[in-house]
Amino acid sequence: MSCAARLHAPVGHSPRRPSAPTCSYLRLAAPPLRTWYEDGVTDLRAVTRTHIEQALEPIHGEAAKSRATALRSLFRVLKREKLIFRDPARTVSLTTAVVLPRPLADDMLRGALDRLSNPRDRLSFALAAVHALSTHDQRHLLLDDLDHSRAILRVRRTGKPVHTVYLDELTYRMARQWLAERHRRWPGTTSPYLLVTAHTATDDTRPPVSIQAINKPLRVHGHQAGRLRVDRILNEAQHTDDPLHLIRLSPRTAMKYIHAAHPHRSQSDPIMS
Repeated sequence: MSCAARLHAPVGHSPRRPSAPTCSYLRLAAPPLRTWYEDGVTDLRAVTRTHIEQALEPIHGEAAKSRATALRSLFRVLKREKLIFRDPARTVSLTTAVVLPRPLADDMLRGALDRLSNPRDRLSFALAAVHALSTHDQRHLLLDDLDHSRAILRVRRTGKPVHTVYLDELTYRMARQWLAERHRRWPGTTSPYLLVTAHTATDDTRPPVSIQAINKPLRVHGHQAGRLRVDRILNEAQHTDDPLHLIRLSPRTAMKYIHAAHPHRSQSDPIMS
């Protein structure tokens, strides 16, 4: 009987057609159901977690996710209808591959600053590649966040403490060069932001620069602020295996960079497994 055929309904109830998702789940669950039957499992109450895991083992990616969802849905319904006593698929989970960050090739970074002629682009490059500031961080930097007396930059993040960046000599020099260029081109601008473009410097609503304004000039030379930031954090991780040290650069993903830089120290804890 096809999936579109009417199901036998209880006495006193009108028959109904299965929904499209139900048909899809039945098609996905059919191969393992057929295999179990051929192996002598004629009662779904005899299906165990091992059966479920063996049904998922030969396939990977989206196909495995789809089959797992179908089997979980099938056994959830059977359990709800009291046709089985326990749900063998309830605790089965797929191992999701974690994509770890990879460093940029040395030749991609060599001479990069020399190829950037605009002072603002050079500063953006340094803020990402040296100080691991994201495009979001850079877009919302204020003029007042740059403390010339101490050569520090305050990064304000919503809901988080102010992050203090201690500028190296090169980055601070590029910041001063950009401020000189900024004042030369738009002496009357009222924009409160450190980074401006021809559009934002003259816009009375005083918007921040766009993500594209930061990334587009870098892409011309094969770079992107976010990728430069990842490379910087990974480089830092290669010199330490202490996640607390990395929190100042990337508080939400410190352990990912530790695992990428020190794979031999990333074995799972058997107690926590």
